[in-house]
Amino acid sequence: MRYVSTRDSGHAVSSAEAILRGLAPDGGLYAPERLPQPGALWQTLLDKSYAQRAAAVMGLFLDDFPPEALAAF
Repeated sequence: MRYVSTRDSGHAVSSAEAILRGLAPDGGLYAPERLPQPGALWQTLLDKSYAQRAAAVMGLFLDDFPPEALAAF
């Protein structure tokens, strides 16, 4: 997933780069270019723990991190 500045959507960065930078060079906040479409993901989360649910949802927004890394939080 790519992230753009709230002040100028012309320059997109990866989620890892958005996290490292904190703020966009123009002073704007980073926001997803588009919202993820979870599809049937919600149904698969019903029997999961809170940590497993959080990792699955974060995975929708942080697709350049491996699932194992997200599950470690």
